[in-house]
Amino acid sequence: MTPGELTAILRRNIPLLGAVGVEAVALSPEAVTLRAPLAANLNHHGSAFGGSLALVAIIAGWSMVDVALAARGRHAQVMIQRSEIKYLSPVTGDFLARTMLASAVDWQRFEQMLDRRGRGRVTLVTELLQVDTVVARHTGTFAASLYAR
Repeated sequence: MTPGELTAILRRNIPLLGAVGVEAVALSPEAVTLRAPLAANLNHHGSAFGGSLALVAIIAGWSMVDVALAARGRHAQVMIQRSEIKYLSPVTGDFLARTMLASAVDWQRFEQMLDRRGRGRVTLVTELLQVDTVVARHTGTFAASLYAR
């Protein structure tokens, strides 16, 4: 899958993402990076709306699980189960959300749960960046259920 294909999938399945300008800029089985423009996510203070930051972080984590599973020939219904975000500084420009795959041990445990029970959970951390500065950090637990494609 290419960043353009992921962007199209996200915008087709979650129309709100087109309105906030989310686009995938890089992806691999180990990391996903999304970008969003400040202009589409402004609040009344002239900085990014906290809800937009949380939305983009959740979608980056969700995408990481989906991309990593697909790279391993697996397909599942992925949902956010738990979400926590820490805002570190105001976002006054376009921003990125970068999610790295969980540790090898955590990911292996997640796949073992999928194999045994048909469902599993994995926790991922997403960093939101403006230029090279981390402006927020999101921790999300994603639940997945296997299904046939």
